[in-house]
Amino acid sequence: MKIEILGAETMGARSLCCYVETKDTKILIDPGVSLTPWRFGLKPHLYELAASRLIRKRILNRASDADAVVLSHYHFDHYTPAFPRLYDWSDETTATKIYSGKTIFAKSNSNNINYSQKKRSYYLYERKDCKIHEADGSIYKNLTFSTPVFHGEKDSKLGYIIMTVIDDNGERFVHASDCQCFLETTIEMIIDYKPTIVLTSGPPLYLAQIEKGSIEAASRNIAELSKHIPTLIIDHHLTRSERYGEFLTKAVSASSKDNHKIYTAAEFMQLKPCLLESRRKELHEKIPLPEDWHERFANKDEKVMDEIERIEDNILHDNLLIN
Repeated sequence: MKIEILGAETMGARSLCCYVETKDTKILIDPGVSLTPWRFGLKPHLYELAASRLIRKRILNRASDADAVVLSHYHFDHYTPAFPRLYDWSDETTATKIYSGKTIFAKSNSNNINYSQKKRSYYLYERKDCKIHEADGSIYKNLTFSTPVFHGEKDSKLGYIIMTVIDDNGERFVHASDCQCFLETTIEMIIDYKPTIVLTSGPPLYLAQIEKGSIEAASRNIAELSKHIPTLIIDHHLTRSERYGEFLTKAVSASSKDNHKIYTAAEFMQLKPCLLESRRKELHEKIPLPEDWHERFANKDEKVMDEIERIEDNILHDNLLIN
């Protein structure tokens, strides 16, 4: 099995996209990338736009290879819509490159779905150029899809996700998307699959409304996962905070006793983690943008787009952003 993580917060933007090759098929999971329009009262920095465009290019490149596309849910950092979103490099052409001619295994848009995600999914289910399966709780050859689990905490207003299990030659990969490791029931489901490798999201430490008890529960749950899973990749919501390393200390200690490994997405891909959203304030202070920069970006100003491409090339070749 070949697993390639295409985007995540330690790779510069909101995403948890990966590409998986088995002996039978090639699967693109959660082909979305997004930037939050505001963090610390600031709009995205040039460097974030460059990183997110690089992730988008990786996604499109692997979409051309994939036989199947999996959508765990319909948040824009996981799902590419067929309409423009300013900071997501999305439009009809992009969506067509991802979905057209593919078999799509998607979170149901009729059950266990909130209004906002149901509305977003409409544009997918109306497509005539791909074959769409409601994947919740189903099995298709070497692919297993979980029944819906909460996106984060119990009864979350953010709705539900599905997890993907892929088997290949004795290896078992679980893409656990945005479970955030809060709930023991979800952790038990993951452990019961007996995976050799898991990619999932940790808790959003940066959100003030998340209670201390929930964060402590996530820490215990990740430590428990690490005892059972040889390779555990934790990223996404967790790495929107620079405190992620400190948070993972307990789990790293637990995993080492069994010679198991915990990685961020960047580390798994042998890259230097580059957290950009969590450093947005620092980026704007060190490399200020002109007041009209975002207006020019929205209008696809040639100089602004060239500037993004130049930084993108630096990221691609050096994997270094700011010191």
